[in-house]
Amino acid sequence: HHFDFYRLNSEDEAEELGLEELFGASNAVCAVEWASKIPSYLPESYATVTIEKLGENRRKITIRTPFEVKL
Repeated sequence: HHFDFYRLNSEDEAEELGLEELFGASNAVCAVEWASKIPSYLPESYATVTIEKLGENRRKITIRTPFEVKL
């Protein structure tokens, strides 16, 4: 599932979307943009992906996880 909360004004609006059910009822991967707008809905353990623009054609991608990832 992909969620973009850029236009969300409050966590109350997130509740109206039924996020608690979507996050908790599935083993699916959820990609969340602007997760800082819904802190109380985030699980205890999650990965954070940050994309930084380094130039016109360059990006730096950083992945932080609370668990070990083997590539």
